[in-house]
Amino acid sequence: MTSDRELGLEFGALDAALDAESYPLPAADLLDAHGDREIEHASGADTLRSILDAHDGETYDSAAEVRQSILNMIGDAAIGRKFYSDRETNDTELGYEEQSF
Repeated sequence: MTSDRELGLEFGALDAALDAESYPLPAADLLDAHGDREIEHASGADTLRSILDAHDGETYDSAAEVRQSILNMIGDAAIGRKFYSDRETNDTELGYEEQSF
């Protein structure tokens, strides 16, 4: 990766550490080595262990697979403003009915 920030998450030094690991890598070994590292997001930070603890029995085949698992498991707190879009509003989610003129 060229940056340690991906989709609003700041991987910091963990990014390079994931690239330096040997794969396949069991999740338990990953968490033993890097579980205390923090991943920063819009609402604060979470440790790698708190994000991936449910995947303790999994084995990762690449750093990219670990990153994708983090993105999948990070939780709603990392989203920032939920349902926010600077593009088009989905009025049906807001309870507005479509009107014809």
